[in-house]
Amino acid sequence: LSNRSTFVWGGAMVLRRADVEQNMYGLLDWWRKGGYSDDMQVQACAQDAGRMIATPLSAIFPNELKKDVTFDYCWGFLR
Repeated sequence: LSNRSTFVWGGAMVLRRADVEQNMYGLLDWWRKGGYSDDMQVQACAQDAGRMIATPLSAIFPNELKKDVTFDYCWGFLR
């Protein structure tokens, strides 16, 4: 077991500037193609390149979900 998660959250990720500027792992290409979310793209890119994702479990905050969430309520987020 590990005390780290492979979860990437776009609101709190740190990347090496030189790696991004040099497009070392193709991350800029992922971003240029677009897609659903930057954090999912970073996670996929890191895994494809065999890079480690380090997220201390203490940095993950669980959220309680609403019980009455409707499709219409979520539509703006899903688009």
